[in-house]
Amino acid sequence: MSNELFNVLAKHRILLAYDQGKLRYRSPKKSMTNDTKELIQQNKQELLQLLALHNDFVQLSPLSHNQQSLFFAQLQHPKSSAYNLALAVKLNGELDEIRLQTALNTLQNEQPQLSARFSLFESNTSPVPYQIIPEQRQALLTRTDISHISEAQQTAIIQNYYDETIDLATGPIFQTRIYDVSPDTCILILKLHHIVADGWSLKKIVDTLDTLYKDHKLSKVALAQQENSVRSRDYTDYILEQISDEEREEHHNLVEFWQSHLNKYDTAVEFSELNIRPKNRNNQGDTVFFNLPKSTKERVKTLAAQVRTSETAIYFSVFHRLVSEKSKRSDIVIGVPTIGQRGIEDKDIVGYYVNPVPVRCRLAAGLTLNKHAQQCNEAITDTVSHRSLAFTKICGISKSKLDSSRTPLFQVMFNHLTDKVLGNAVNWIYPWPNNEARSFLNLPATPFPIKQQQGQFDCTLEIIEKSNDVLGLLKFDTALFSQTNATQWADDYQFLLEEYLENPEKRLDPLTVPELFNIVITATFTAEPIASPLEKALAMISMKSRISFTPYNQLFQSFINPNSEFRQNKHGVNIALIRLSDLIVPEYHQEQVNTLISDLVELLENHTSDLGVPLIVHVCESNEFYPHFSISETEAVLEDKLTEISGLILLPQTSFKHWYDPRTKFIPSDNIIGGIPYTQAYYDCLGVALGRYTYTHSNAPLKALIIDCDGTLWDGIVGEDGVANLTIEQHQKAFQNFLLERYKAGIMLCLCSKNNEADVWEVFEKRSSDMILKPEHFSFNRINWLPKSSNIEAIAADMNISVQAMAFLDDSHTERLEVSNGQPSICIVDFPEAWQDRLQYLENFWALDTRAITEADTKRASHYRSESKRKELKHKTTSWQDFIRSLELEITIAEASPSDIERLSQLSYRTNQFNTTLQRLDTVTFSNLISSTKHLILKVNVRDRFGDYGLVGSALCEHDNKQLYVNNFMLSCRALGRTVEYELAKYIGAWSSNHKIDDVTFLFNTGERNQPAKSFLEQLAAATQATTLENDSISIPSNKLRKFDIPDPTQKSVVGTATPIAISSRSTAMWPPALGAIACRLNTPENINQEFHSWPGKLASDASLHSDSELDIQSRVKTIWEHVLETPVNNMEHTFFDLGGNSLLLAQAAILMHQAGIPITLAELFQYPSIAMISKFLASNTATQDTHLTNSYLFKLAPPYQRLQGYRMNKNTP
Repeated sequence: MSNELFNVLAKHRILLAYDQGKLRYRSPKKSMTNDTKELIQQNKQELLQLLALHNDFVQLSPLSHNQQSLFFAQLQHPKSSAYNLALAVKLNGELDEIRLQTALNTLQNEQPQLSARFSLFESNTSPVPYQIIPEQRQALLTRTDISHISEAQQTAIIQNYYDETIDLATGPIFQTRIYDVSPDTCILILKLHHIVADGWSLKKIVDTLDTLYKDHKLSKVALAQQENSVRSRDYTDYILEQISDEEREEHHNLVEFWQSHLNKYDTAVEFSELNIRPKNRNNQGDTVFFNLPKSTKERVKTLAAQVRTSETAIYFSVFHRLVSEKSKRSDIVIGVPTIGQRGIEDKDIVGYYVNPVPVRCRLAAGLTLNKHAQQCNEAITDTVSHRSLAFTKICGISKSKLDSSRTPLFQVMFNHLTDKVLGNAVNWIYPWPNNEARSFLNLPATPFPIKQQQGQFDCTLEIIEKSNDVLGLLKFDTALFSQTNATQWADDYQFLLEEYLENPEKRLDPLTVPELFNIVITATFTAEPIASPLEKALAMISMKSRISFTPYNQLFQSFINPNSEFRQNKHGVNIALIRLSDLIVPEYHQEQVNTLISDLVELLENHTSDLGVPLIVHVCESNEFYPHFSISETEAVLEDKLTEISGLILLPQTSFKHWYDPRTKFIPSDNIIGGIPYTQAYYDCLGVALGRYTYTHSNAPLKALIIDCDGTLWDGIVGEDGVANLTIEQHQKAFQNFLLERYKAGIMLCLCSKNNEADVWEVFEKRSSDMILKPEHFSFNRINWLPKSSNIEAIAADMNISVQAMAFLDDSHTERLEVSNGQPSICIVDFPEAWQDRLQYLENFWALDTRAITEADTKRASHYRSESKRKELKHKTTSWQDFIRSLELEITIAEASPSDIERLSQLSYRTNQFNTTLQRLDTVTFSNLISSTKHLILKVNVRDRFGDYGLVGSALCEHDNKQLYVNNFMLSCRALGRTVEYELAKYIGAWSSNHKIDDVTFLFNTGERNQPAKSFLEQLAAATQATTLENDSISIPSNKLRKFDIPDPTQKSVVGTATPIAISSRSTAMWPPALGAIACRLNTPENINQEFHSWPGKLASDASLHSDSELDIQSRVKTIWEHVLETPVNNMEHTFFDLGGNSLLLAQAAILMHQAGIPITLAELFQYPSIAMISKFLASNTATQDTHLTNSYLFKLAPPYQRLQGYRMNKNTP
């Protein structure tokens, strides 16, 4: 059975019935042709199967394109009420139930679509949706008395009724209920599924029902006329015309327009401050209501006339700006509902005509708000004029990837509705602030507010106008938005709208859009299967990345060739994956293996510095056996040697196995196809591990952990339980050991506890044998009864670091909430309450990961202890000058050398407050800068009477004959306030003057926390009588810079002739909110598999339960293909390559099918390339009994060790 049958039955209005196993049918005169009869006979058995549950004659019909979209969306979320549509009114007076029933029956007979049922026929090729419309139509009306309960309970019951799912297969699709809430008051609810009506149709339903009820005789006459009249036009005619329109030339023109409109659009829009996006939408939502000032409507109307645009475009442009700013994307598509193909002939017909169109606009810096609105108006006009193509067809044109976590094409929707569009329905659907009673069903009526149609998209903004009232509704997905987030969006929209109306010629600021993070991967094997888990892991923390791979088997060329994508990457990270089994000939002896290791190390030593981004290297585990040496020992030797290479970041096997060690890693060597040696479980874990390492080495690290005591360091409350009764056993010691490892890595530990201080230190004294951590491990503690948020602020001030560089660990949810509210920039570690679960959570909380430990890290604790003594001295001295003199400072400034590279790179990543341009530079970049003759890289070492600060500052300068640019000027926070920054500036001035350079220009970039650097440059400008230049820079003559009076930082600076640097910053959260979710959901191989694709393991484990029927095989293969291709598979006859596949992807599919117990080889997949062909082949019992995959000649790839031999012969190739 196919769509053709349903089309023919609907076209000729043939009614069918099941009569004791026989098929009965009837049709209008002359509509039944011989071809139609033959078609019915060919499908008789299937038709009897469909009709068996129906007693009377019914009409079978296809669905419109957008009905199909809604139908499948409901199938995916069968419990969701997101597509329910309702009108609820409060009626004062006696409602005539019999009269209402008659009016509803008349309405339902006038509008057949309201009686439809929807189902799916599973054909041999693809599932076919259809609808059944009964000949006899009776409206459902029920009545319930809830007058005996409270008003709040009544509201909850009515909302729950709306939230009940409408079963599309059994119906009723349209239903009416009366709730009696008092002796003379009731609530009337008209509830229906969106698949049979839209907002425009609701207007028709309301008007018709009101008219029929008021004139009871009209209802009876209408019913009588319907029984004897000639059939009039209905929604089925609209469906059939939509299908036939696909053959017209206009249809092809529409396709071309949408192809151009959506060309190269990235549909995956993310909003970083929201919750982590679940992998599957649940279509649950809520709504924030807001009222715009009464003057808004008139002001918008006046402005629209002035700038020759539409009122809709003004409201839309403000929303577009809001979405762009929240997503940090200038190119945004927003959905706008239209009436699609609905014509004048359909104005009185109820149906689902709405067709959302994707309106694409770009937010360009420098545009005025008026110009932006005009461009939005042009985009809306252009897209609406091409609205006739169904949304489902537009989605197919866009070729966007299948993604169950988001709606297709766009995730946000905008709708501007007025009483002109909705008519009287506008009075009842929305909760207006002044709900004056209006007549409905001959009774005074006011709207009864219910929340509806929520969660269909990430968010939907509706602007509703009635008279002079303007109501705003922000509907949002509760899985993404909190109530606070949604309220903030609503507030921001109102602010931006008012800003536009007040200053329409204001120019748009440029978006601070982060540069796309490039990840280039080279490997000795096929590494492409890690792309999806790596991309998804980074997407969870809102790291938008572009992942690419060098050609297969090109590890050595990637490093050697200066034009390779590896060498050309300038922003992001490079990853090299080495599997030694790919490089070793089985006959190798130990001497040959040693040569191989030397060649690899030499390759990386010689060329790591040539790369423009950090390099992450992982030696992947091999399981092959070699008779003359141990492969695992060889891997360990290689790792040891790689740790000595400057600038190389090694992901050790030990770390990978500690985090994620999948049970099944390897594909047997005789089954390897397409160069894929590992299972998908291994690739998933490796992708997450690389994402984790990428995040750790691309973001500023933590500097301090703020730690609670009771319930955190030990189990129990020392003030109540006593020291002796505290539990410090296995789980508590493991927790402390974890903290100790962070301390050794240079992260400071600080106690912040509500306790008597003496009690806390008594625990350390009397339970010292149990405590892993000792008092000397902690600095800058605050143990008192003050709010912890204020204590943390004090600790940050004492340490001279930002709160954003801290993480807070406390077992109390209340304390976490207080700190989160008081110090929103701190990283809150929401570890589990159960002790046995804490360590795994902490070990998978990425922000707590550490980098390679430097000498400075090991000395950091002693630096901070010395800092405490300095603060004591400062309090004793009478002036700042006396304090500086008493410190006995020794400041040494010199040009940096290669031995300083590691520390300089670390300084660039760790320094946030005193960092003028916020450049994060890896060791490779520093190595290149130090060797450049055009650059001057200075370092600053400081010591005083209390100890050695070490290398605490640097200046990165670039110069020509007349000008020196200070591209970055950074100083560790522990050296601030010691005159070090001014001495470094003087040194730069003297060096420039000695080299005949006239001017020194300090560059500056705005950041979240580098206000101290800005203040320094302003004070420096004032002290040297300099002036600011454009582009946030200050230029100072070198002869003035070499000699000036250092200002007293304790005195308020007077800028003098200098103009302060303009700062226009955007606040960005340093700590992704999803870190906690990652710690819970990406913490084991099993959970990783469940998060990314739970089906492979399930298919494999359930393989014995599956039948060998064609339909069962098709379902299983379809699941795998959709995962590999990342696109829906709707036609079983299409080949793998028709669906966008290639040989490599087919190899991945073959492996997954093998793991799922589907016995087919790669060669057979080439022979039977469609799902239909595969299912027939396997169901015929002629498939091979050997389920092992075999190598295909198509994948006989050149061995990597041959490439290595080429490298040995051409070591000096540039």
